[in-house]
Amino acid sequence: MEISGCRKGERIIPVLRTPLGRFLLSLIFIFSAIQPAIAAEVSEVTVDFPLSEILDIAPAGGVGGKMDDRARPEVVVPRASWEKEWFAYRQKSLRGNQAGAVKHLDNINYYRLKAGIPNLFIPSAALLYESSQARKQARYDDALELINYASKLSPDDPSPHFYRARTLWKQSKLRVLSSMDAVLEGWVAFVWDFRSAFPWMIGFLTWTLTGIIVACVVSIFLYAVRVIPRISHDIFHLIHIPQWVVYLAVPVVMAILLITGLPFIWWIVATAFITFFHATVRERIAVSACLILLVSVPLLVHVMALGNSFNSSSRDITLYMAEMAGQGEKSVKKLEILRTKYPQDTDVLVAMAAVLKRDGNLAGAETMLKRASILNPNSAVVTNNIANIMFARGKIENSIDLYKKALRYSDNVLIHYNLSLVLQENLQLEEGGREFQKAQSIDPDLIGKITSNKGEGGESFALDIYTDKKTYYFNALELDDISRQWRNTLWGGVLPLISFPVSLIAFPIAGVLMLAGWPLNKAIFSSSRCRRCGRLHCVKCSESSKTDLCSQCRQIFYVRTGVDPASRVRKMMQIMRFNRRRAFTARILTVILPGSGHAMAGEGFKAVVLITISAIFWLKWLLWYGLFRSTTMLEIQPGTSLRIMFAVFFLIYYIFVFRSLGQIMEEK
Repeated sequence: MEISGCRKGERIIPVLRTPLGRFLLSLIFIFSAIQPAIAAEVSEVTVDFPLSEILDIAPAGGVGGKMDDRARPEVVVPRASWEKEWFAYRQKSLRGNQAGAVKHLDNINYYRLKAGIPNLFIPSAALLYESSQARKQARYDDALELINYASKLSPDDPSPHFYRARTLWKQSKLRVLSSMDAVLEGWVAFVWDFRSAFPWMIGFLTWTLTGIIVACVVSIFLYAVRVIPRISHDIFHLIHIPQWVVYLAVPVVMAILLITGLPFIWWIVATAFITFFHATVRERIAVSACLILLVSVPLLVHVMALGNSFNSSSRDITLYMAEMAGQGEKSVKKLEILRTKYPQDTDVLVAMAAVLKRDGNLAGAETMLKRASILNPNSAVVTNNIANIMFARGKIENSIDLYKKALRYSDNVLIHYNLSLVLQENLQLEEGGREFQKAQSIDPDLIGKITSNKGEGGESFALDIYTDKKTYYFNALELDDISRQWRNTLWGGVLPLISFPVSLIAFPIAGVLMLAGWPLNKAIFSSSRCRRCGRLHCVKCSESSKTDLCSQCRQIFYVRTGVDPASRVRKMMQIMRFNRRRAFTARILTVILPGSGHAMAGEGFKAVVLITISAIFWLKWLLWYGLFRSTTMLEIQPGTSLRIMFAVFFLIYYIFVFRSLGQIMEEK
């Protein structure tokens, strides 16, 4: 493949011109996509006594048995019975009675099903820790059994799948297909686990946007360094002062502007625009791309606001943990705060009702649902959940009427299934069978869901309807008034005098303006460097300045008349020294940050792409100490093998960049 084709602009993205380049970039996207799907090692946590240090358990009604001032009689939640079963399990497990211990795990799971709790994340995480200890001791069968119980206790948690994959692989390398299947299952579960996927998404965006910002700043600075000598050369012809004075004046003025209070982002934009009349076509395209990509700055601020909202007990994560986990009193306290903040929010009332119902407070749950029904009388979710309470109380006829009423609001598969249960309980077997068939026609996977919802005795439980998981993601991407104010305040400190919404179009406009300077650059014929010897020349220096060669190189290598051998030798030595200095500088910069050498060698958008990839790599290594983030609420760190894989991949990338730089140096 011809290198000259890149010089003539035959490739828009030169970095993709080789199979190796395309392969490396593909690996980057693949690694980014499968980060959550790789099993990692859980950090050390204590799961022995006292368990309250982990579970944050306190007596019902407040800490130390005292009633919380904010607690109301209708929301008092007793300690969950699974906690007693867990203590019994730990006692028998520590005494070596594993057969007797697992019976208590079965009791915990039965309680979860009967109470309608989708997940018990905390005991599941403790079992995963125990499985990791068993795996380290090569007790793979015990580890797999613990993982299976952890999966039963929290079916929506992706962690058990990843632990199963790791254990199967450690047990036998021949079980690679089973390991891959577990990883895929974990990846699917991870996507739908809002508590894990959303913070991972925020972390991933923060990392990527920060890398892009760093790459843009570095690229603009490098191109400005290349252009400052050309600016000095032209100013020297205008005011006739020593050129080195002008050469120092530009960076000194820029430094003074930064020190005297010019916001850093404005300073970067100003630095980019000092190259306006002197940048080559490639440099202009690269600087324009950097200015456009600086829109990552306001996007990063917005992502930080989303993360701040999520991590400060936001409405969405509170509702998610209340509906999808069994945290009892802890969830009630947080939901009480939300009730005060959002008194008209029916979702908060529905979540409160779910928590109260699980802990046996059917009267309190019914009260919450009736309040929600007043606010939203046509809600299928509220009506179905009230019907479930009627069913639990033995009011069969009332529950049938409510289920049928809920179906008029929404043709939901769970309502059909619940109605089939209550009809069969009322000995209306034929009608109940028809409802079950309708449910199965809506959702062919219903049988699997029902099987996982059955207790050991084969009994089935009516299912509450919770907020759709997609809704959590969409709601979490919308900032409330407090978070929006926090974002605007932060943005005012980053870039004053311009509002946040305007900034989203300001940087692209700056990039377009920079790109539009190309016709002016052609008309002015500003100074440039000779592509062979690096000598600065302009129209005031020689008539040949309209070409990319200085007058000496043009006379020696093209005209070839009137040139003595000594002048040719001196010129060749000058060219050799210039190429040697350029190659040395480019290689040193490449060692510091791959892609920087390409920028100093005069490459355009290709250099920006390589610098961006390098900045993302280095930021991940320096800020997060590895490639993979946590996939659970516990802290998870990458294992040694993953760190080695990351380092090897980075080394291959270095080799690729050096090889590409060598080809460019040979061409020049």
